[in-house]
Amino acid sequence: MKMWLCAAMSELPANLDLNLLRPLEALLETSSVTKAAARLSLTQAATSNALQRLRATLGDPLLVRAGNAMQLTPRAEALRGLVRDAVEALARLMHPGSFDPAAAQGCIAIATSDHVDLLLLGQLERTLRRLAPDLSLHVEAFGPESFSRLEHGRLSLVIAPRHRMPPTLKGTALFEDRLVLVGRGKQPGLRGRLTVERLAQLPFLMVSPLGGVRGAIDEALEKRGLQRRVVRSVPQFTVASLILKRADLVALLPETFARSSACRGLRVMQLPLELPPISMHAAWSPRYDADLRHQWLRGLLRPTVDAVLRALGMAR
Repeated sequence: MKMWLCAAMSELPANLDLNLLRPLEALLETSSVTKAAARLSLTQAATSNALQRLRATLGDPLLVRAGNAMQLTPRAEALRGLVRDAVEALARLMHPGSFDPAAAQGCIAIATSDHVDLLLLGQLERTLRRLAPDLSLHVEAFGPESFSRLEHGRLSLVIAPRHRMPPTLKGTALFEDRLVLVGRGKQPGLRGRLTVERLAQLPFLMVSPLGGVRGAIDEALEKRGLQRRVVRSVPQFTVASLILKRADLVALLPETFARSSACRGLRVMQLPLELPPISMHAAWSPRYDADLRHQWLRGLLRPTVDAVLRALGMAR
């Protein structure tokens, strides 16, 4: 398309009104003002006016009378194919068509936590293999550089809590999660009724993907004059689930993760105090908002989330 457009445009003067391309194409194809007017759904007067403007712009009569008919000049004959290609190329430029996932190639790169990777991206990968077998999926850990990488086109999506998203990005809500308490069911600290005071005394394993040492629960406990006891921290939810299965520790984990196979055999308890929900969002660069492949990818997210939540018994 670029070669056609450049070749065609190089033959046309820089001051040519692009609105005259369609009349020019019709006149060159029909060699008739009457037929060109009918093709364009214009009056003969309007088409004749367009021809006069084209003659002035191109410095050539384009159509000349030969007996009872009109004939193209040599210059007009030379322009026929070029103008046709230019019109078709401009149409494709303004209307890029559709995206065919079956023919797509390349890599989709997503930054997120291992929790979301385990929860959603396995299902997304299976969908990609079925619909777009030549598209690969690359997943990397969500970190401080993720949004910069997203804005520079090195990532397709970032999936993370909404409150972490910069306002400069486009985004959509995926699902709401909440924190639950997870630990080995037989450990002494989890026997009996769980109160806020007992909660603060439990030995906590903290999951901190970005390295922080405080969370919403710490603020909630401090308002009650209490402080959580964190004895260990790890950066990944999957690592935390393995530790919880062999140590008398507890952790606050997203309920979607706590209900997954990674936490099978562990006890899941509701908290005795209310914490704000976690709104998980997908974010992307505004550069790709209208990109057909990216729109197709984003269209896969909602059915993927819905299928996973149904499987967990958490359908909205």
